[in-house]
Amino acid sequence: MRRKLLPIFILILALAGSAAGQDDSTSILIRRGGKSLMDKRYEDAWKQYTEALQRDPNNVETLRGLGMVASAIGNVKQARVYMNRAYALDSTDADVLNNLGVLYSQDGDHVRAIEFFARATVQDSTHLQYHTNLAGEYMAIGQVENALPVLRWAAQLDSAISFVPFQIANCLSAQKKYDSAETYYARAIAKGGETAELFYRMGVVKVRLDKSDEAESFFKKAINTNPSHKEARQSLGLIYASRREFVASAMQFQKAVEIDSAFYPAWIALGVSYALVDDMVRADSVMARLLQADSSMAYQMARWIQLEQSRKNPADSSK
Repeated sequence: MRRKLLPIFILILALAGSAAGQDDSTSILIRRGGKSLMDKRYEDAWKQYTEALQRDPNNVETLRGLGMVASAIGNVKQARVYMNRAYALDSTDADVLNNLGVLYSQDGDHVRAIEFFARATVQDSTHLQYHTNLAGEYMAIGQVENALPVLRWAAQLDSAISFVPFQIANCLSAQKKYDSAETYYARAIAKGGETAELFYRMGVVKVRLDKSDEAESFFKKAINTNPSHKEARQSLGLIYASRREFVASAMQFQKAVEIDSAFYPAWIALGVSYALVDDMVRADSVMARLLQADSSMAYQMARWIQLEQSRKNPADSSK
C-alpha cells in the first residue's frame, strides 16, 4: 500500500509591517485576513482579503490569500484563478509556486505539480515543506529514485522531525532495501514518531527481514494507536496464521472486514482460518461471499486451505 504525502499550502502572515508600496490600511487587512484564515474563519478572511484587493488590485500577498481561502472552502477553480493572477505578477514568489503545485497535485497533474514544487525549492532551498511536497509528488508517481535526494536534503534542513526519515524509509522499502528502511523507520520512531502508519510500515519491513516476533509487536502498536487500521490487523492475522494459531488469526481478519467489508484479502484469510478450526458453517459462508464477488478469490481460499492441510498431514499430500 502506497500513501503519498499530502502537499500543503504555505501561508506567510504579514506580521512584520507593511511592504514597500503598500499603505498601512492594506497591510492591516492582509494581516487580519491571514489570522482569520489560520483560525479557519473563512468568511472573515474572504472579506478582509477582498477589501485589501480593492485597495491594491496587484498585491501578490492578497491574491495568494484569496486563493487559499477559495481552496479551503472547496472552490478549487477560483483558487486557481487567484493563484495564477499572483503568479502573473511575480513568477518567482516561492509560496505562489508551491501553492500552484498543490493545486496541480490535487488535479492529478503530477508533471506540472513537480515543475512548480521544484521551482519553489530553487527560489528557497531552505524551506522544508517545499522539499517534502516535491518528494511526495515524486513518490506519488513511483519515482523514489528522485524523491530520495530531495528527502535527504530535507533531513539536513531539520534533523529533529520524524516525518522526513519516515518518508526516506518508505522510499527505501519501495526499492526493497529493507535493512536500510528498518534503520530509517527506527530513526523516525526515535525522533518521536508515533503514528499507526509508521508502526505498521516498520512491521512490514520486519516481516520482510524474517523478524516476525518484532513485526508482531509493531503491528500491535499500530492497532493500539489506530484500532481501525485494517492493514495492520490483516498483517497481524497473517503472523498468527503462519504459526497455525487460527483462532487468533480469525479474530484479526474478522476485525479487518468489519472495518472494510470490501477488503477481500481479509475475507479470504478469514475463510481459511474458519476452515482450519473446523468451523465449516462460517467457512462456507465466506466461500459463498467470495464466489459471488469473484470466483478467483474463492479459488484462492480453497487452494490456501489445501496447502495448510497438506502441511498438517504431509503423508496425505503425497497420495
